[in-house]
Amino acid sequence: MKVPARVRSGELASFRAPTFVLGADRDLSFPGGALLKRAAEVVPNLQRTELLEDSRHCPPTTPAFREWLARELTGFFLEEVQERVSPGTRSNDGGA
Repeated sequence: MKVPARVRSGELASFRAPTFVLGADRDLSFPGGALLKRAAEVVPNLQRTELLEDSRHCPPTTPAFREWLARELTGFFLEEVQERVSPGTRSNDGGA
């Protein structure tokens, strides 16, 4: 295993997937603040960032953290799905 290469400016220019980046403030390999700053510079469709306070490279595995993360990710993905569905394609009348 090796450290991944640093993304060059413009390398992700055609990347259009909605992106949510988590950083950890005490990560020795990828310091969270710097990671989030760099993501904002190179990821064209960066939708959301979150800095995990008092966290290292691996986030906590507590039930409270897992519940928080599940809510955040579910909300992020649901927002993306709702934005992609235009009002004209929704049907509340069973298709009639």
